[in-house]
Amino acid sequence: NIIEIENCINQNGALATKLLGAGGGGFILGIFESKSKAEEHSRRIPFLNLPIEIDLIGTRLTQII
Repeated sequence: NIIEIENCINQNGALATKLLGAGGGGFILGIFESKSKAEEHSRRIPFLNLPIEIDLIGTRLTQII
């Protein structure tokens, strides 16, 4: 159940959660205060954890010749 998973993540230190791509293989994004907090709390969450980082540069154009 999605609500139970979100509750588990929130009870383990997430500031917020967001359901993404739930069409047939979605995931839940958990937002934590810092990278170290995310690493600390993710050990207690019994789900697959994939660390991500935000790219502040944005879209880049690559020209192929």
